Amino acid sequence: MELHSKYHHLIEQTTRAGLWEYDYASQTMVWSDYVYTIFKCDTNYQPKKESHSGFFMPNSLEKLIQSIRFLEHHQRSFSGVFDIQNTLGQVRTLTISMDAEFSGQTIIRRFGTIRDITQQHQKTIEDAFFRERVELALQASATGTWDYDVTNDHLYWDDSMQAIFELPSYFLINQFNDWIQLIHYEDRYDFIEKFNTGAKGLAENNTIHVSCRAISPLGRITFVLIHAQFYFDDENQNVRILGTCVDTTESEITQRQIINQASISQQNMLKAQDLTAERTRFLANMSHEIRTPMNAIMGALQILHTYDLDQDSLSLTEMALDSSKDLLHIINDILDLSKIDALQMTIEDIPLHMNELVILAFNKFKIGLDKEIDLQLSISQELPPYRRGDPFRLTQIINNLLSNAIKFTHQGTVKVMLSGDEQNIKLVVSDTGIGIPTDKLQSIFEPFKQADNSTTRSYGGTGLGLAICSSLTELMDGTLRVFSEEGVGTEFIFQAPLPVTVSAMTIDTKARSENIQAPDLSGLTILIAEDNPSNNVIIQQILHPTGANIYMYDDGEQALAGFCELEHVDLLILDIHMPVINGIEMCQAVREMNTTVPILALTADVTLQDQSVLTHYGFSDIVTKPMQLEQLYQCIQAYCCVEQV
Repeated sequence: MELHSKYHHLIEQTTRAGLWEYDYASQTMVWSDYVYTIFKCDTNYQPKKESHSGFFMPNSLEKLIQSIRFLEHHQRSFSGVFDIQNTLGQVRTLTISMDAEFSGQTIIRRFGTIRDITQQHQKTIEDAFFRERVELALQASATGTWDYDVTNDHLYWDDSMQAIFELPSYFLINQFNDWIQLIHYEDRYDFIEKFNTGAKGLAENNTIHVSCRAISPLGRITFVLIHAQFYFDDENQNVRILGTCVDTTESEITQRQIINQASISQQNMLKAQDLTAERTRFLANMSHEIRTPMNAIMGALQILHTYDLDQDSLSLTEMALDSSKDLLHIINDILDLSKIDALQMTIEDIPLHMNELVILAFNKFKIGLDKEIDLQLSISQELPPYRRGDPFRLTQIINNLLSNAIKFTHQGTVKVMLSGDEQNIKLVVSDTGIGIPTDKLQSIFEPFKQADNSTTRSYGGTGLGLAICSSLTELMDGTLRVFSEEGVGTEFIFQAPLPVTVSAMTIDTKARSENIQAPDLSGLTILIAEDNPSNNVIIQQILHPTGANIYMYDDGEQALAGFCELEHVDLLILDIHMPVINGIEMCQAVREMNTTVPILALTADVTLQDQSVLTHYGFSDIVTKPMQLEQLYQCIQAYCCVEQV
């Protein structure tokens, strides 16, 4: 009996189930040891009838009582799941199996097993919940699932698969070949090959992905993405394939539209790049073609101005020279704007003296002032003058702002105020002129725009100055603002980051003599390459008073041959645009033979007038067309170390 008790206890612990019995005659309930464990009761506890125990949850108690009555009346055993609350207050889930012993129609006793299945029950609920979530996710993502029994050639599709391939419910897909027939004929070979690869065990991780087109029974083409996982037996034979299928039609169409749009954008970008390159070439050619004849005109007028003319001839010459300078100013503005528009404009970063730049510009306008207005200049004493920036473009901005202020002011005052700190400068140009209407304040920064048409008729100008100022300011990472009141005056405020530097090259602000003197170049040899006949004559006339030995050539090839033949050359002046061999190519060829001889670039191309561009090729400096006598003579003096005669 003791051995039987031990085995009985072991079986209960292993199966986690206990025995119970209820005797109708004595109305007593008997539990085995494990039932006490299930209900967390002490062994001294006297078990009670289910309806009086207080353990069963209301719904479970009602269900259990109905089951017992069914057993009592119909003499049929049952098994069910019931919820209880043990003595520790824990809710547990039990399975109760019940049978009974009868004497005729009278029940004598009922008995059975009680088993705690709380963990299994909870897992079942979680599994069901998980399956429900998966099914919802598959439905929401229009994902179908399929299962292929390779051995029996049986294919199972769920409802989502039927919907993806637009098949009616009566249209059954039972074999793999049925599926193949629904694949677009152009993608069918790839579909079969990938499945064969997986079936042979050659796919990575035994998984394949197939993207292909499908054809519905009605002929509609859709895009699908199929995932397949291959399973093998002990003999490495493919026995089963499980997978999913997603309708990717919308994403495929969107992706193709994106690709097409990207292709169009790329084509447009290439066209824009070609257009920019074409505009750059056009700008270079136009600047060369316009400024080259201007060089001949202005050169001839400058030479003529040095002759001993009578007063009438001298007046006409000066008038023509002033007009040519005005024309050159307009041409330069147009070319500058075109250069900015073609993204060819660069800003230099070199030492400069900000105070001297402003003083030089201010003095130039004050000397030439022909109006009864008061020009005032104020420079902050705390302003550090030595800066880094682009002196030429800063001077251009100062000149434009000051020129506008004087042009539109008939009486009163034009003030120039310069201030700043160690990182930035602030230039304010204000006037008591005609002012600008409020609705025109922004349009004045647009090319060829002035306040109104009458402004152009009354004051002249192209309307390019402020547009250029605005663009240059932007390139400098600065700001240009305007405040104006019609009939009261206007104020322009220019601010830009110009950091302080230790020192700067001093700008010569001394008044220059009106009579430009030629330097003495006696004994020096100058080689010049210029393909334009008119400019050849002008350059020879300009350099004739210097006494230098001049060697002129019509193209770079002739000039290079001449350089090799000459025993010594003190200076080369090379036009950039020449036939056969251009100026840049000749400069590079000369530098291979001689690294010290000064070489000046002669150019009308605005895209090459940044000194850093041409010095990269070996040029010493740049002389721009149209040539100014003073500029050319100063350049020659600087590189030949000679004195004026």
